[in-house]
Amino acid sequence: MKQLASLDAYLPVTLDGEQGLCLALGLDGLLVDSQAPLAPGQELGLRLFLKPGSRAVGRVLVREEIPTAQAPLRRWNLEVVSWE
Repeated sequence: MKQLASLDAYLPVTLDGEQGLCLALGLDGLLVDSQAPLAPGQELGLRLFLKPGSRAVGRVLVREEIPTAQAPLRRWNLEVVSWE
């Protein structure tokens, strides 16, 4: 896993429209907890909501599931493919 900074508070995200929570972030990756049925190798559209009226948009690649999230959420290691 790449170097990621843990966040003081979760940031809301959407992955192809499915809601999730970002708990760690870096320039080229992030950790997201989501109920979405993701699969390693899948590429998704990302919207990361930074503050009201401000968001980052890009594409991510699902790398792996990390088995530490609280059910019913699943934790995913995502690689940033591009930022818009």
